[in-house]
Amino acid sequence: MLIDGFHRKMALESAGMSKMLVEEIETDSPRIEAIKRNASYGVPLTKKERNKQIRGLYDDGHTQSKIGELFGLSRRRIRQIVNAEETSKINVPAILGEQFTTGQTRKEIAKNYGIVNLGLSSSFPRPASLSAI
Repeated sequence: MLIDGFHRKMALESAGMSKMLVEEIETDSPRIEAIKRNASYGVPLTKKERNKQIRGLYDDGHTQSKIGELFGLSRRRIRQIVNAEETSKINVPAILGEQFTTGQTRKEIAKNYGIVNLGLSSSFPRPASLSAI
């Protein structure tokens, strides 16, 4: 599996070369190895690329602390990035619309969707029943 050197490989192929020198390593986590190697040289990741890598590591089961160490970020910042990635996939208008049809608070509806930390306030009053309108 090629975990680093994709640009080099593409450049060699476009120049008509079919062979390249490689370093063969053994690793249990190719994604972590690639991140470590790319951090030591090459073009830095954009925030979007970094956050995608963070989310991938989190989805792979790595702890927020371990991910934070790898990227030089606090556990709190990793949690914020993971939560932001989760909420970017949510259809917020549908959730808010549900508030008016179910009588639940935004926080209760978010919890139903598996959103634990959306930053919604539970201090919003329950909407009036639609039949009362």
